[in-house]
Order: sequence, then structure tokens, then C-alpha cells
Amino acid sequence: MILPGFPKPLIGRKGYSGPEFVGAFITNVASGSPTLQIPQGYSEGDLLIAIVLSGGSNFGAPTPEGWEMKLFGVSGSSLFSRIATNNEPPSYLFTSTGTSRKTGIMLAYRGASMIDVVGEDTVSTPALSVAKSINLTEPGAIIGFWAWASTGQPVALPPEMTLRTSWAGGLGPRAAVLDEPRAQAGPTGDRTFQWATTGGNKTARLISIR
Repeated sequence: MILPGFPKPLIGRKGYSGPEFVGAFITNVASGSPTLQIPQGYSEGDLLIAIVLSGGSNFGAPTPEGWEMKLFGVSGSSLFSRIATNNEPPSYLFTSTGTSRKTGIMLAYRGASMIDVVGEDTVSTPALSVAKSINLTEPGAIIGFWAWASTGQPVALPPEMTLRTSWAGGLGPRAAVLDEPRAQAGPTGDRTFQWATTGGNKTARLISIR
């Protein structure tokens, strides 16, 4: 089951003229390699972000051709980015090995050209999962992603952030991706996400784009 996000345009908010959310795609595979579709509505020059989450810790997917690796296999999370061209294929295969389940996510943002800051990964077992503050070098948007390689449902989101996509049905890794506009540089503060139950290794991280 995929829980829909509640898109809110970033551009146009008072004091903010930064990256704008375009779309998201999410999938879950039993093992092997997830195929991630380009989000609908993308245009040439948009920033594409791919996240591959593995049920096995410290496991990552190799970098596909044309993508830049920003994070590889830390607590089961791999992160990649690229600038969309005018002839993108419908999807990209993120080749990986192993038998653990994987959740794959692709995001598209307009008005951004890079992932600026990749925050610290936190791993916890309580129901509350905290993504640590990051320091923005320039105004932009921050994106938080949370994952849990077990069962459970998200029950409370950070009030500052907007849910863009999530995977909360069937088998893990459970995942949720949220974003938030930031009109000023500097520290963002922590963001807290609550799952329905304790147990399992929950991970949380913030990144920024500009």
C-alpha cells in the first residue's frame, strides 16, 4: 500500500523562492534490483534524487551511469542524484545483489541543481525517530527520509514538513519522504517522526537541496 502525499507548492510561499517539488515514485521489491520510474511532470533541468533502502544493513546499490553517488550503503541507505535531460528514459534500474527486500524512491525538484548537505544518519529502536539538524550553507529545501526495516505504520509526522510519498504496507523496508522550504541558511533543528510501535532499527536523515 502506498500512502499518498499532500503536495504543497514551495514556490510562492512568503519569503521563499527556492526548489519546487515536482513528483515522486516509490516501489518495493522482494529482492534484487528496484526499477525507479522518472516522476511524472519532470522537465529538462530538474534535479532527480534516487533513494534505495535495503532491509539488510550497510548494503547499497552501485551507481547507475549518469548518476552521482551522494551516500552508499550507510545503515542500508543509498542516495544518488542527476540533472534531468530532455531525453530521459522512463525508468532506471538500480542494480544490486542480495536477498533482502528493498524500497526504492525517486523524487524530482524544479529550481534546484544539487544536493548540498547530507546529514548524519541516526539509528534507533524507540517509536520516535529523530533526524538530526543540518546546517544549510544557503537557503533551499530540506528533505527528510525515514525508514524502518520491519513492520509498523507512521503515526505522527514532523509538523514543519510535508509528506511526499511513503511505503507502509506489505513488507519492509517501511519508508517515508517529506520536505520543507527553508528561506534562510543556518541550522535547521531536529525533525521527529513517530512510528506506531517500538523495536526494529529505524533510520532517519535530513538532506538539503539548492
